[in-house]
Amino acid sequence: MREIVQTYGADVFYRAMTPLDTTGFLRTPTARHFPTLRKSFHLDVHDVQEQNPRDISYTYSGYAPLSVRLAQHAARPSGWRGVEEVLKLLPGPTIDEIQHLPQGLLKRKLVPTKPVWNRT
Repeated sequence: MREIVQTYGADVFYRAMTPLDTTGFLRTPTARHFPTLRKSFHLDVHDVQEQNPRDISYTYSGYAPLSVRLAQHAARPSGWRGVEEVLKLLPGPTIDEIQHLPQGLLKRKLVPTKPVWNRT
């Protein structure tokens, strides 16, 4: 922040930060709760398998991004069950919605097509 104030001046800094603050984009409570989030979502993985990686933490040198862990929980059949209390530490609402496919889509089998470069 110091560099922004020194480069553009306090007036520009104030005009840029005030709308962000009033809309709720500038929040620090998550930083206070990060140790709990790190433990609950297993963000630090110490035993990364280099030969046969099975976790996203391999890509990030032993760290799994919170956004990836949230997507993994959302994709599970159980959804958010088991982490509801931890989700309350994150800013914003939590939406739990189950979407069902129409019966016609469930019965139809997907047939793989040949890639364009293999067509003869």
